[in-house]
Amino acid sequence: RPNVQLTFGAAPSCLPPSGLTLGTVTPTSAAISWTAPSSVPAGGYDVYYSTSATAPTSATVPSQTVTTGTSVTLSPLTANTAYYVWVRSKCSGTNQSTWIGPVNVFTGYCTPTGGSSSTSYYLKTITTTGGITNLNYSANSYTAYVNNSATVFSGLPTNTITMNLNSGTSTYNYYVWVDWNNNMSFNDPGETILATPGYVTNGTATIVIPGTQAPGNYRVRTSTSFIGANTSCGPAAWGNFVDFTLNVIALQPCTTSPPSNIAVSNITPTTALVSWMPSIGA
Repeated sequence: RPNVQLTFGAAPSCLPPSGLTLGTVTPTSAAISWTAPSSVPAGGYDVYYSTSATAPTSATVPSQTVTTGTSVTLSPLTANTAYYVWVRSKCSGTNQSTWIGPVNVFTGYCTPTGGSSSTSYYLKTITTTGGITNLNYSANSYTAYVNNSATVFSGLPTNTITMNLNSGTSTYNYYVWVDWNNNMSFNDPGETILATPGYVTNGTATIVIPGTQAPGNYRVRTSTSFIGANTSCGPAAWGNFVDFTLNVIALQPCTTSPPSNIAVSNITPTTALVSWMPSIGA
């Protein structure tokens, strides 16, 4: 039998954390958490993050140190930027564990993919009615993802806005999502506004702005699919995605007095002239 020589080294004296997890992400921050090792490090944890995917070494200077707890919110970050995050235990100033990670962070909305099977199918017109301002979007060529978030339509709390989508003369699946809580995800309850149960010629979405919705801007994502179902982050092998921004306008209190001195004159069998004094403050 061959001889096998085994070499045993000393167990590491500083155990690494585990379960590095990404939490809530905003355009300027990201929440990171992890699980402590069986022997909690006396010095806490070092955190390193970078826009480069190159892993840190034992000599890398940490971005920050967390002395209590097993979570941190990284801030400020740059919007629409990819980051990579690693964490290690800090047992002392000279004794640290290996780094774990990375967890990937993107401080923006996911960029959906499409067109892997065909680039013939896309949203050609998107219009809205019922808003304070409305959309009138059109396209005559394919783009997998159109970030049209600079285009804004608006409404008041409790307003009902009707959105009409069309991709051509055939039948399609249509989708509309609204990120009501601005967490850069369309997966929360109530954020899927339209997901047609079958193929239809035109997609019609009814966006009811909640009466308690805070004034501000909210991302709206639309999509079409000629074959198969889509999710808000794609892929859409037979379709595409277009984003917009919905501006919820604050309700303004009515501070004017009612009109006065209503008078009727120039009466004929079919007409009458009505006049009044305007409201104060109107």
